[in-house]
Amino acid sequence: MAEFFWRFFELPPEDWRDFLAHTTPPARLAAIMLRVFGQVPWHLRRVLMQAALSHAPATSQGLGELLRR
Repeated sequence: MAEFFWRFFELPPEDWRDFLAHTTPPARLAAIMLRVFGQVPWHLRRVLMQAALSHAPATSQGLGELLRR
């Protein structure tokens, strides 16, 4: 977790704000999430992917909604 937050707080402050705001459009939120994912080491990416896959129906539905926009 520490590594994840370390990478998150390396982002520009406007990304922090948008990540935490309830009004951020899904595409912007996904872009921020992908940026953090791309910066963390592979062992943490694996943990994040496992968590996403454990919620596959919800994850797939959310990704489908983003792609349709």
